[in-house]
Amino acid sequence: LVELNVGGTFFTTTRQTLTAVRDSMLAAMFCGRHDHRMRKDAEGRVVINRSGALFGYMLDFLRDYRRLAVRQAGYSIRALPAEQARLMRTELEYYGIAEAVFPKLPFRINQATFSPGPDMMRGRAGFGAVLLPNKRGVLVVGGQGTHGAEETETEILD
Repeated sequence: LVELNVGGTFFTTTRQTLTAVRDSMLAAMFCGRHDHRMRKDAEGRVVINRSGALFGYMLDFLRDYRRLAVRQAGYSIRALPAEQARLMRTELEYYGIAEAVFPKLPFRINQATFSPGPDMMRGRAGFGAVLLPNKRGVLVVGGQGTHGAEETETEILD
């Protein structure tokens, strides 16, 4: 068992749980090669100077990561309110497990389905555009409108 003191909150878990996400900071820390370098408190718990409250969510995710599908394992993290989710994203990136919780999905243009959209009626800057195969049009995503507001619409232009 591994005993942790994360921001003053105590946790007990296994090395297998902490190393569940390969190439993460936690996997590197607890792989066994760096045990002699770990800072410990008076009770012998490994000290990590981060948020204990948020670490609890991550530990639950790691416990379920190998057992459940990623989508199910990360549900409690993805369901957090916006401000907590922002803080959690910072922690996930620090520990190197953000992509395990929020996996990048491959985009394949030939597998997407589109419906014709309206003509672009307003100016837009900083957008992304992709020329669709077989001269089907141009896919325009994101950017900023003429008044600086974020555009959330996706349009297809002929």
